[in-house]
Amino acid sequence: MKLHPPFIITVSPAPSLRTARLAPGLRIGDSHLSLLRIDHEAAPDGRDQAVFVLDTPTFEYHTSDLRSGCQGFASMVEPFASMLGFMAAAAGAYRHEMGMHSVKSDNHDLFPDHVMEWCYENEDEISLLGCDICDEGGAPLHHLIEEN
Repeated sequence: MKLHPPFIITVSPAPSLRTARLAPGLRIGDSHLSLLRIDHEAAPDGRDQAVFVLDTPTFEYHTSDLRSGCQGFASMVEPFASMLGFMAAAAGAYRHEMGMHSVKSDNHDLFPDHVMEWCYENEDEISLLGCDICDEGGAPLHHLIEEN
């Protein structure tokens, strides 16, 4: 696999192997978002399922909730673009709830509360990375991660 900026190689723990694994990722402030794997058979409806870990100085968050469209992910860049989109929406929801204390946003439950807060704190960096990995129309720049 060959990565082009802004993608980096991250080291993510693999507890079941009692070791670490290298994974494609993005640096977001002082944290890393890593794509551990794409499962092509995990989702019951035939869609791909992406497994991410967000490593921050204060917590580690694993999620396998992100699924592709009906034709699967076109590249490894596509799940990153989707995840950054959800993180940007989470940041907006957190900001909305700060200003409207009693009104919940439609996106108030995208992630656990501490991850929502982290997304808000890193909203600018998340938005910039979204622009870096997508074209002007919002389509992922598939060539940024070359798979063997």
